[in-house]
Amino acid sequence: MFLYHYYDASMKPFLNLSDVSIEEAEKILKDIASKKPDTQCAKRTTQYMELRHHYEDILRCEFMKKDGNIQRQAPHYMVVEHSPWLASWFLMKY
Repeated sequence: MFLYHYYDASMKPFLNLSDVSIEEAEKILKDIASKKPDTQCAKRTTQYMELRHHYEDILRCEFMKKDGNIQRQAPHYMVVEHSPWLASWFLMKY
């Protein structure tokens, strides 16, 4: 079993929108939408970051209920095994 972290090859891995303010994240998303309008990231709703923070809060609370040891406020996102659909969101660097 392998974990995959998909990211834009023009940037560093593990940069996380949840590590910045909602306002800064919205600026980043607008920049992505203007530069890469055909990508999945460009099609997110205007409430995306608020919803993302809401669901991350739920996950964090549930993890803590199970005595989880939280080391980061925001999770890093990965998937189990390769996802052609997720891979198609980003330019790949080989």
